[in-house]
Amino acid sequence: MPRVKAWDAIKAALGSGGSVIAMKGQNVVYNRTVVQMHDCKLCLAAYAGALRSHTSTVLRGNLKTQVHEYVDSKELHAALLGFLDKPELGKPPSILPPLPRHAYAAPPRGS
Repeated sequence: MPRVKAWDAIKAALGSGGSVIAMKGQNVVYNRTVVQMHDCKLCLAAYAGALRSHTSTVLRGNLKTQVHEYVDSKELHAALLGFLDKPELGKPPSILPPLPRHAYAAPPRGS
């Protein structure tokens, strides 16, 4: 699997075993999967269904509305789980690892 600088930067920022964001007794496992959307139509459908957006007003000389798109990982995970019994995917795996969830502005440890 090819190395991706952004993925390596995320893992480095979250620390070994997710020590930066993990609560006491927790451990974070990093999983990376590469899927070609043209090879998996169900994956494309799940991704499209999990796309969300929100707007914010920014001041850049004058007020402008800016649209921010993101993938709702909980919705993506639920959609992919719903596709497990589809014949296009073959036999479902015995264990499906959870999709990562993004954490923003986590409080410092010990607070």
